Amino acid sequence: MPTAVAMSVADVRRPTERPERHIVVLEELGGERRLPIWIGTPEALSLVAALEEVELPRPGPYHFAQALLAAAGGALREVRVSRLADSVFYAVAVLADGSEVDARPSDALTLALVTGAPITVEPAVLDASERFARERPGLAAEVSAPADSASVLADEVRARLAELAREVAELNEPPAEP
Repeated sequence: MPTAVAMSVADVRRPTERPERHIVVLEELGGERRLPIWIGTPEALSLVAALEEVELPRPGPYHFAQALLAAAGGALREVRVSRLADSVFYAVAVLADGSEVDARPSDALTLALVTGAPITVEPAVLDASERFARERPGLAAEVSAPADSASVLADEVRARLAELAREVAELNEPPAEP
């Protein structure tokens, strides 16, 4: 069985033509292969926050998951994008003891970024993705079309967090005296 390919999160993109869709782009370490995976907006923003190290006012769900793993004596050893079936990507979170937990790629990738765990992709997934891209050239065009990058999205997340902090501060102000 071929060895899984080591990859990293290269970018999270929001195409200008279809801003409701987000694409996380994985890039082969020391190689040229790339793997685009379409994800939802909330998942993209969580991924961007981890990728761009956006400071959160409280622990987010992925930091919470990391803390739970550590408190239980476990650790995330690896995240692997394991298959592509019917246009859907699948991933597994591989724990230190070798057990595997089924996960959506967006969740697994975000947890990998938070924990520093390596990311790998099965060679069959890369092959299937390349075949799929040849069969559907519009998708390849969407990946290379103008898009907002992870840094732009992270700035939007930071601005929204600052806005929320201002709103909370206003709510906590004592009422004005008559």
